[in-house]
Amino acid sequence: MAPTAPIVKVALLFLVSTVAGEAASCTAASAGCEAKSEKDANTLLQTHIRIGPDLEGSSHTIDIKCTFHRVESEQTRKGADGLLKILDFEFSECTAGKKTYYLKEDQLTERFGSGDELSLTLAATPTPPDLAKWGTPWELDNVPLYSVIAMSLLKPEAETEAVKKEKYGVSFMESGATKEPKLLAMILKYSDKKLPITEAEVMNSLVGKPMDAAGKPVASIAEMWKTASYGQLTLRKEHVTVVTVDMGGDLAAIHGSQKCPLTDIADVALQKVQRQHSVDPDSYTFRELFMPSVGCQFIARVRDNGLAHPSKLPNPGCCISWYQGNDIATIAHELGHQLGLGHAGGEQNGKWEGYGDGAAVMGNSGAMTGYTIGAREQSGWLSVKRGEILEWSPESSDSTFTLGPVSKPLNQPGADAVGIKIACRNCMPNVASTRRGGAGGHLMVSFRGDEGLTNGVGKDYQNKVFVHLMRKVNKYYPLNGRGSELWWIAVAGNSYQLPETSDKLYVCSISGGLAKIAIGPPSVAQQCGFTSKPPPPAPCVDMAMYGCGQKGYANEWSCNKHLRDVCCKACSKFPANSPSTTPRPTTPAPTPAPRPTPQPKPGCSDNPRFNCGLVKQYNLCNTYGGDCQATCKRCPASSQSACVDDRQFNCAAVKQYNLCNQYGDECCTSCEGGSSSSCFDNARFNCRAVKKYNLCGKYGDDCCASCKAL
Repeated sequence: MAPTAPIVKVALLFLVSTVAGEAASCTAASAGCEAKSEKDANTLLQTHIRIGPDLEGSSHTIDIKCTFHRVESEQTRKGADGLLKILDFEFSECTAGKKTYYLKEDQLTERFGSGDELSLTLAATPTPPDLAKWGTPWELDNVPLYSVIAMSLLKPEAETEAVKKEKYGVSFMESGATKEPKLLAMILKYSDKKLPITEAEVMNSLVGKPMDAAGKPVASIAEMWKTASYGQLTLRKEHVTVVTVDMGGDLAAIHGSQKCPLTDIADVALQKVQRQHSVDPDSYTFRELFMPSVGCQFIARVRDNGLAHPSKLPNPGCCISWYQGNDIATIAHELGHQLGLGHAGGEQNGKWEGYGDGAAVMGNSGAMTGYTIGAREQSGWLSVKRGEILEWSPESSDSTFTLGPVSKPLNQPGADAVGIKIACRNCMPNVASTRRGGAGGHLMVSFRGDEGLTNGVGKDYQNKVFVHLMRKVNKYYPLNGRGSELWWIAVAGNSYQLPETSDKLYVCSISGGLAKIAIGPPSVAQQCGFTSKPPPPAPCVDMAMYGCGQKGYANEWSCNKHLRDVCCKACSKFPANSPSTTPRPTTPAPTPAPRPTPQPKPGCSDNPRFNCGLVKQYNLCNTYGGDCQATCKRCPASSQSACVDDRQFNCAAVKQYNLCNQYGDECCTSCEGGSSSSCFDNARFNCRAVKKYNLCGKYGDDCCASCKAL
């Protein structure tokens, strides 16, 4: 970017001078002058757009049409203490041909899902401070990060998905049936790099009989899916293809000087696998790329989270993942993201971490431990009914429950359910990076025994009762969950104060592979024979991503210097120089929900689909003033009028030709009284497709008229 800056400056000065010269004959009071000035300003903006990448990252905006993708990246870097640092990092991409635009996550990007085709107005924005020095993809590519000023739906993902299903002769499988999607694993071979993993190792992890580093048998991904889903999801060997793809040379020769050429790597691999192995990669739901180290600062990255949600399977060509790590737990974790599951957070050494749940594969277990009860409900494998999940509230008549273990089949003898669900409207996540979703969600109570998938976790997590916060989902895209947090682990005799009520959760007994609990006032504890006992010590576990088990890594010096907090188990055989001062995890009190943002006076508001602060900053009020009335100070003069016309639209013609149902949002003033309905379709949305593909639950606010008939 730097060498082109002087040229850009000259170009802009020339364009501005030209516009100024042409407008010199105008007078400030002339209406024609105002129109001409606006036209000239738009011409200048369009000129900027035609200039293209030379001006990207400047103070200008760009308009693009692209395909939207949600991305989850497990970023890594070395800290000053020499330890590997891990960041669970979400962002969005929008691809137009071979061009990738990186988008900052905010309230606008949350309104759309992976695979949606959009029209966007973007402006470059600085990298957030908490992401600095993490080797973000836009920094490695030396391109801007963008904020979205305005966005509109051109084509929903469901429309593309329907075409692909018809092409490959597949359809949605019924709920409750065993779903067996296809998976393609590609091991990428470069002439200057060592193969990261073998075909036999990948196949064994997916559908074989894998072993852990100590030689102990562990569940394959197919077995873990089948157990965690209660037989509703698995992989069959005949549906799994594992091949080595010869990329055709060394890394630099194929991908040039790009520091992290992931999109190019995927494009080349998908083309070559078809030619070399006669495999159509678009016929597979999961496409997994195993790469040598290519300069990217991550363990793994997933694109299009949630498009493989079990309710959508099979979904040909929906998802892709890149791996620079090759252990089985990493593969299971990333496939979990593709299924729509978020991270399992928890408290580690007094600090809340995005991966802090040491008993969950979506957290820090580093083992094939399955998914939490909340994740299983989100996936559609469990529902609220006796034998599965029971709901509790202060008004509930039931107060005592017997829970079966999460790693055994449903309906164990004597069990009422495998989980209890408690609404928690004001529960705020403790992991800072997840608080953007706000307060809310559910507390999920479950029990882990010591059998099945639970064998993969340490004894600190066996024969315990767990309380997780299942974070509030994104109402616009609920198939892509926000994950969970482990809030409490308990043995018999422990009690937990429930947020928002005076009631407690009592663990009355754990025996015979079942846990008996009571929820309510102190009287319910007496009914179930509760006897108070001290809580268990904080689990001593090794954080899976730090390589604690590597030979020689954890020794007396390194443990006392900096490893003890992250390699508790590996360092336990080396005495500490001084007593541990690490505080024991405590029961988190719910963080109060943030105070509501003051609302503009009635009849003067901003459209939440628009980033109105940037609209004003980039002088786009003439274009988007109707959607940003409060910020652009385009409020109606009379309090009786609740809206203004968007100057981009010929609103007189809209009213004349009875188009208020289609363009009522943009021509609110003109249409006032012109239509008996206050429910309009937003013209920026393809509402016929929204209705056709049953997306009114997601886009009903924007397609009110079309969806109202439902």
